[in-house]
Amino acid sequence: MAKREIQEPIQLTDLERDIFDVLLSTKRSRNLSVVLRCAGGWVRDKMLGLDSLDIDIALDNLMGRDFADEINAYLGSQNKPQSRPHVIQQNPDQSKHLETARMRVQGVELDLVNLRSETYAAGACRQSHPQVDFGTPEQDALRRDFTINSLFYNIDTEVVEDLTGRGKEDLKAGLIRTPLPASETFQDDPLRVLRAVRFASRFNFELDSSLVAAARSSEVQAALGSKVSRERFGEELGKVMTGQNPAGAFATITDLGMFPIVFQIPSTVEPALRSDPGRACSTLMGAAAQVVSSQPGWDAGEKKALLIAALLLPFRLARVPVKKGKTQPLASWLILNALKWGTQDAKAVDTLHEQSQAILEAFPAVKGLTSSTQPDQEAHQQAAAQVGKAFSSLKSLCKAGLHLMPLLALDEARPLGVADDAAELALAACQDSLQSSQPDQHPDSVHHRLEQTKLLADWAAFLDECWTWKELFDGREVQDMLNLQKPERSRDAQVDPIQPDQRPA
Repeated sequence: MAKREIQEPIQLTDLERDIFDVLLSTKRSRNLSVVLRCAGGWVRDKMLGLDSLDIDIALDNLMGRDFADEINAYLGSQNKPQSRPHVIQQNPDQSKHLETARMRVQGVELDLVNLRSETYAAGACRQSHPQVDFGTPEQDALRRDFTINSLFYNIDTEVVEDLTGRGKEDLKAGLIRTPLPASETFQDDPLRVLRAVRFASRFNFELDSSLVAAARSSEVQAALGSKVSRERFGEELGKVMTGQNPAGAFATITDLGMFPIVFQIPSTVEPALRSDPGRACSTLMGAAAQVVSSQPGWDAGEKKALLIAALLLPFRLARVPVKKGKTQPLASWLILNALKWGTQDAKAVDTLHEQSQAILEAFPAVKGLTSSTQPDQEAHQQAAAQVGKAFSSLKSLCKAGLHLMPLLALDEARPLGVADDAAELALAACQDSLQSSQPDQHPDSVHHRLEQTKLLADWAAFLDECWTWKELFDGREVQDMLNLQKPERSRDAQVDPIQPDQRPA
């Protein structure tokens, strides 16, 4: 693997220098002996030449809340605005082992936390809660998630400290590796498995082989499923979705065998699903990602909706029993319960699944691709109305719905569980209507389906914001302009319908 360039010494922006000046002035004016270090992601990003204001301040002999009080005391003495700190309590049951104080300095949110060490009682397993104490910089670096996040920037000396001895090396090599044996690091906080995937996809780094082996182990996967809250799953995967390569991240999640842990499917799902649908789901998301990369103009909301809808496409016919005998689509249930995302995301995916199928069913007639030699005008009009209703429901997701449609023809998109006749007919209809111009290609290949995006690109461009279009004429407005009065009609009046041969010429 080619070596990457890293920037050392770190070049501070004016804002970063102003923030650090406040911290150093606090230290001097309050006669504090504390050593101030930046830790984690900010150091990593700056060394990779990336902008970052994700600043964590590590303190060697003060709690974060105590240093926050000292900062406010200094700011008050200078008649400068103060910031009330927010203290995030430790929660070992959810692998949150350290109290953190959060406050704003120069308008930027900082996390203030003490250096820590962790020790376990004699004979205790690492799944028990450790004893957390003040630690040395070396101890703190070793208990962090990955070597590239274990670097410190000493604010006093303006020097990067690589106390694991491998942080800079792994940054240059593009390697995600843990400071301690990976199984120990993951048992401390199993969510770090997903963090490893996120960083690998974000920076296009590789996962260390020992990390991969630990991530696939039953012990780590059991801890991931039992110790980590669903909210933390959702937060981490939300960051994946805003990253450079979410489809690659979910492909890695599948390769590591974690898909059923991330998307814990309830046993009450109807119809029953196969044990691990991750391969089909991640393949569909990869196909959608190729669509996004080949078509310009996607905003963040459209992109996220399309990718998640593609990922969950095999679940579109599965239902979950909920309250009072009602059922809910499995896809939206997973978004709301497995990821704890909002109802907007859930509704978007349900709408995309339903309306892309509606567009698919109407597509042959709208395009004039019927089997008859003469166009069926009635079928064409009905299909056009069906597409119009679908666009009206999709609104800003029209383009996403159009580009999700061809993926319904992929084998990976077959509804999971008991075979569904309607789904099979829809699959056949899509394959008939979206035949490739190159007959030597396999009709169910991802590449073949992506070819069909060329047919949809003109639609998407022409129909941009079509749900906002209004009628060319409004009857009431025309009536008012011509000063016409609506004729009065008696409730008892009988009006004979006009026969076709009686209509005015």
